[in-house]
Amino acid sequence: MSRPIPLPLPSLTRPAAPAASVPAPPEGESKSADMFRKQRDEARQQREIARQQREEMRRQRDELRARVDLLEAQVTQAAAAGLDVKVPPARDVAELDLFALEAERSRQLPEIRAKRDRGLPLSIREAALLGERLVPPKLRLVPSRAAPGPDIAFLTVANAAFTAGVEALLLSLLRVYPGFGCTVHICHDGTLNRFVQARLRSLYPNLVFIEPDMAWFDSVPSISDNHKRIGKLGYMNMEGLALTGFSRVILLDSDVLVTGDISELWQGDSYAVCYDCGDREYVSRSEVTGDWVFNSGMISIPGHMTGPAAYAEFREMVKTYAAAEVCPVIDRFADQKIWNLFLRDKPKTFLPINYNCNIKYLAKFLNGQTEGISLLHFAGPKPWNSKQYVASEHIQPVKSRALTYPKPWLDAYREAMFRTRGQAYLAHAAAHRRRRPVLDGSLIRGRRTCLMIGNGPSLAQTDLSVAEGVEKFAFNWFILSDAFDTMRPQHLVLGSHMLFGGWATTDPRFPEGYLERLRAHRHRPVLWTSFYFREYLEDIGLHREFEINYGLFEKPFKRFIDRVGRYNADIDSFLDDGRTGVISLGIPAALSMGFERILLVGCDSNYNQPGTESKYFYDMAQHTSAETRESSLTETWTEEGRGHFVYKVVAEELERRGVEFLDCTVGGALRTVPKATLAEVLVPGHGEPGR
Repeated sequence: MSRPIPLPLPSLTRPAAPAASVPAPPEGESKSADMFRKQRDEARQQREIARQQREEMRRQRDELRARVDLLEAQVTQAAAAGLDVKVPPARDVAELDLFALEAERSRQLPEIRAKRDRGLPLSIREAALLGERLVPPKLRLVPSRAAPGPDIAFLTVANAAFTAGVEALLLSLLRVYPGFGCTVHICHDGTLNRFVQARLRSLYPNLVFIEPDMAWFDSVPSISDNHKRIGKLGYMNMEGLALTGFSRVILLDSDVLVTGDISELWQGDSYAVCYDCGDREYVSRSEVTGDWVFNSGMISIPGHMTGPAAYAEFREMVKTYAAAEVCPVIDRFADQKIWNLFLRDKPKTFLPINYNCNIKYLAKFLNGQTEGISLLHFAGPKPWNSKQYVASEHIQPVKSRALTYPKPWLDAYREAMFRTRGQAYLAHAAAHRRRRPVLDGSLIRGRRTCLMIGNGPSLAQTDLSVAEGVEKFAFNWFILSDAFDTMRPQHLVLGSHMLFGGWATTDPRFPEGYLERLRAHRHRPVLWTSFYFREYLEDIGLHREFEINYGLFEKPFKRFIDRVGRYNADIDSFLDDGRTGVISLGIPAALSMGFERILLVGCDSNYNQPGTESKYFYDMAQHTSAETRESSLTETWTEEGRGHFVYKVVAEELERRGVEFLDCTVGGALRTVPKATLAEVLVPGHGEPGR
């Protein structure tokens, strides 16, 4: 099928104001002016039709949303009233049946044509059905694998909310090409701070971070929803045109996974692109480009076509056409619209859908099967958009009702991160983690004994003088204790994620005043914290002031002990969440150093319960880090709550290991751990503990 001649791009240059007195033009010039006015009027008419089409599409969309919202409200009300509500099942993955689809469309075409003939605006889908369409080819041949050389550059774009996407992209390249060594450029808006950059370099070191100057973009108006949603960040992939000295520059969105060989991307002398398909099995042709619409999630640029001239041309097209109505098929896109216009007169090769397969296409038309697919594109709602993978401030509201199929990304990401983070931790621990107690003594009644000091208010009634010479673990805000420098706890466990800003934060930092208070103490305890925060602590130089040890305690691999019913205390593996730092990190650290008896004090375990006046031994005004929700604390530490169940599971596991576990908290609420007093355990002649 030959490629149609593209329509001319509309002239968007504003004509100069006429002079006060203009002589009549010659006859030839008058005809040229008439032709120009005719073309201008036709262009205006086309833009008006396109505007009406967009308004009709938005009206239909809003009407559908209103109907869905009403149905959901009715279902919710019926369920609340106790009625038997049958909710239709979610759409499952499916396989393409083109005959059935076309048969249904053929029944719709007469009505669509009649609508067009009456001059009514058509939706984009309706216009596409009347236009030229193509079902993209899919390669069925197993390709040979050829790794990219150092002459191939990669470029992606991200902000802090897309950090997990970049991690997955890098790890997928390394999985397909174990010897991968290409330079990967990451354009960002400044939110990929030093911590994020260090974490990404821990996965793959050959990264170049670019924060482009996009001030010029502020004057570019927006018309499409995509343009408004992604803003200047979405246009930063144009920086690939500025990279020189490479044989190829490959642009990949940060929501793609490399799942197979992509060596086809660096073959030939022309641009390489892929058809834009997703919700529908076909791709449409743009009248203004004369070609099939391609997706900008993967574009391979020949090295000889980059440089200042190409960069300047693209930038000028953004300024000129980003807010212009040029073609209904591509006007709804942001950077993808500009790339299709930019390449309209440049040599390009359309690759099979294997090399940029939209996840919706995979689910709806390939039955979710990935064989032969080399690059998966998770356009639409992102599979990492949950608190398991990103900080709460980066959770994006999902307004789209499009089909989502996150499983391939989740499976690939979790498997790769589990292996990579585990290996990185073990390598660091082998070289740096403490293996022996700080004190040579602590042998009490034949057992190496340590003391876990919680921050409960009962510490005010606890005589810790009897624990002189016993290895002590303090936690989080114990630095507020006036006795810190005299008691000199050997270990300080920073087990609360709240102390750094929350789980999966991309901007960890200590709460106001904490670091200053810690550094002001004369005593320097051994620190223990989550391996997730290593890059932050090294960036602020804390590892040069304190001995720091880590546990592999981080999302998405931590599990709540009360949910899984098991306690994993092996510090060489991913640790589980005991809803308190004593269990999550303190006890695994103690076991790794060979302690055989673990005592608890200050573990009141009665947050917000009747009769309690405070949560901690210190004034809450000094507690400047965020806290767990009050309702969650209250529910967790009721007498039959999850917190007490966790201690029961832990006590059973320690007993199985032959480790004595005793609660010596004065007036503590724990009922699932054997009781004792410190004096009974530590002072000779005070009787048998645990009775």
